[in-house]
Amino acid sequence: MSDDVFTLSGVSREYRSAQKTTLALDDVELTVRDGEFLVLLGPSGCGKSTLLEILAGLQRPDAGEVSFRGDPVTGPRAELGMVFQDPALFPWQPLLSNVAIGLELAGVPAKERERRALAELERVGLGGFARAYPHELSGGMQQRAGIARALAADPEVLLMDEPFGAVDHLTRLQLQEELLALWAERRRTVVFVTHDVGEAVYLADRIVVLSPRPGRIAREITVSAGRPRVHGDPELLARESDIYRVLREIEDPIEPPEWMI
Repeated sequence: MSDDVFTLSGVSREYRSAQKTTLALDDVELTVRDGEFLVLLGPSGCGKSTLLEILAGLQRPDAGEVSFRGDPVTGPRAELGMVFQDPALFPWQPLLSNVAIGLELAGVPAKERERRALAELERVGLGGFARAYPHELSGGMQQRAGIARALAADPEVLLMDEPFGAVDHLTRLQLQEELLALWAERRRTVVFVTHDVGEAVYLADRIVVLSPRPGRIAREITVSAGRPRVHGDPELLARESDIYRVLREIEDPIEPPEWMI
């Protein structure tokens, strides 16, 4: 089996409305390797989430090709688990049912889906909250539940769209550590979207920096620091500084106002 999980060739994506056409991604060439933690990094509006949804089969590119282990991606696949910034838990269902919903839709028998959902809740530190409702949980706990829901289907790949963007800073650091522990345990491939440079450096094996819209791959950066990592490590801080320099280099030039010309 190939070490390449995803291969993208010449991928472009446009959004059209009655008023205008916006080119979100332009001629993206990318390979995602088996077992790596890949981070898509860039400013807001650069097409990170669009690219992730194309990998997930939730969107189709207007040009180019996307393949998963050599097969064209034409829609969602059971091998891919998706985690969004908003965990989107059903407020009328307890946590156990929320985590098991994908298994239920897949036709997994009730006893088996309960067993698997309970195991994943335990794995993310929510074993004692199976009967709790979403409104009884903190934001961090809700996001853990969203991760447990994705893991319950035992996907080969986790696709994560700024999953920690809505929680406070300390909770975010804790969730980062927990995610890396889960990743190390099963070593599944992770593609993670963020605009937080510190988060990218702490998590990633490799960082793909996208340019401002239209999103193009401006730079690929390997993070060679050993694991486990420690927030504030001088090596990581130096890499953050390098990435900020790259981001400044790729920024669109700011046009001066007419009165200054």
